[in-house]
Amino acid sequence: MDLILEAGTVVDEKFEVIELLGSGGMGQVFKARQIGLGRIVALKLLHADTLDSADSWARFDREAQTLAMLTHANIATFYAFGIWQEKLPYIAMEYLEGISLADLLIRDGKLNWSRTLKLCAQICEAMEHAHKAGVIHRDLKPANIII
Repeated sequence: MDLILEAGTVVDEKFEVIELLGSGGMGQVFKARQIGLGRIVALKLLHADTLDSADSWARFDREAQTLAMLTHANIATFYAFGIWQEKLPYIAMEYLEGISLADLLIRDGKLNWSRTLKLCAQICEAMEHAHKAGVIHRDLKPANIII
């Protein structure tokens, strides 16, 4: 079940929701303003049942700590993570202006060879960097790639 947050809702006293960006199997992503810094972020709220045991909470904490160490030109910067209302895990990361690869393909159709090769190289470089840090994306798809 999706969590409906209205514009102006404050998450964990740190992030003010601006608008819903999208929903998926793991949760919802909102455009939000980081209070105190005024920075615009992508705030991903995971479904409450995503972390259903002490082991899954510990894994979330370890993965968030690892993500925080990733620094790469083709990976959105990780800013913060936490638990809101003692049950909803969230991750705040760099908000990227642009179009998803999925939307680009719908809009433009088949991409030319040169552009495809450049995009694939950037995606592979980002994944290589993440994999070397022990991070597996788990949901790599055109809708999650911002151009």
